[in-house]
Amino acid sequence: MWSRQALCAALVAALLVGPASAQIEDSGLGQVDPWGMGFLAPSDTALQTGTWRGARSEDLLPMLKDVRTSGLTPAERTLLRRVILSPALAPVGDEADAMLAERARIAFELGEAQAAAALMTRLKTPPEGLQPDEIAADLNLAMGNEATACANLSDPDHEGAYWAKLRAVCAALSGNTSGAELAIEMAQSQGVKDSWLLNAVFAASGEMPNPPKAKFEDGLSLAMSMRANLQATPKEAAPGRPDIAAAMARRRLLAPALRVKAANLAAADGLITADEHRKAYNAALAADGYVQATALDKAYFAASDAFKAKPEQAAALAAALKEASGDAARFAAVSRLLSADVARLPVDPDTAPYALTFARAAIGAGDMPEASRWTGAIDLEGATLPAFETAWIDGVVVLAGSNAGSRSVA
Repeated sequence: MWSRQALCAALVAALLVGPASAQIEDSGLGQVDPWGMGFLAPSDTALQTGTWRGARSEDLLPMLKDVRTSGLTPAERTLLRRVILSPALAPVGDEADAMLAERARIAFELGEAQAAAALMTRLKTPPEGLQPDEIAADLNLAMGNEATACANLSDPDHEGAYWAKLRAVCAALSGNTSGAELAIEMAQSQGVKDSWLLNAVFAASGEMPNPPKAKFEDGLSLAMSMRANLQATPKEAAPGRPDIAAAMARRRLLAPALRVKAANLAAADGLITADEHRKAYNAALAADGYVQATALDKAYFAASDAFKAKPEQAAALAAALKEASGDAARFAAVSRLLSADVARLPVDPDTAPYALTFARAAIGAGDMPEASRWTGAIDLEGATLPAFETAWIDGVVVLAGSNAGSRSVA
């Protein structure tokens, strides 16, 4: 009985771990071995350094190459992040360096670009198509740290297509439109093919009557789209990478609709906090003419409307949660975003029809007392909550260690 309870509690705990900003640390092992580099935030629990003890790199390498990094549930993402970002002793065998390269690749695909770049600097040969200095510069561009990104151009070893394009972008960002045009033309003469960037550079100088649509595939395109004030609808503009979505979610000058879309994606990937998610939506609240295009938009606006009746707010919040329920990662992100709004609702006959939806959302947000508060709706006169599902949710609350209710769950 205990083993089942422990397993359930562990699974729930893994599911409910909120996103945290990673920071680089050195366990001490990193002085002699790059496997000793750790990238988890202090609030995250790292795995023991002996994770790979007794394992041969030749056996582990094929497994890492087959690791799926997209479409993960919150529990899967939490586990994979801990495996990849925790410091560890290197596995034995001839493929340890190749495994480290796979560790860097997986970190990058999870949106942990800073960690990936730090790992790649320790590799003799980075993963194909990934260069640490380029990743670091591109991430700085995406985050708005333009001076830091452009300072890389002073390094004489920085040659190639990316740096040629960065030179043009940095000139445009500094207001040197003629220098930007010259730099992109020189890049093209050297074989760098990027017609979109060419047009964006000329659009920044006002010389394009029909400027291109904005793009957000990487830091270069994000920075250039914002500098040239290029337009795109949220449907047209999709961030090319998880770390780009997270950076866009934090950019205050980005169009609110684009910022909200990016925040929704980054939150589902666990790359921004619920507070950062709310800041993106608060920017939309403050914007004139923001179009409420989704159930989540409507729910956030309804919950923020002091003149909206509680039953109307409850219906809108429940609709957004139900719409997100088909995807575990998205449901967890939406639950965290709306948790404060749901917590302000009373448990009464008007909100009782949505009680189990709100209870599941509270579990998704990691608030077990709130989940128990909503299952208490079963005690309301006239309530028609399914007894089995209510008891099941109560059981999850108990297994998670927070039986805040006064009712028996037997």
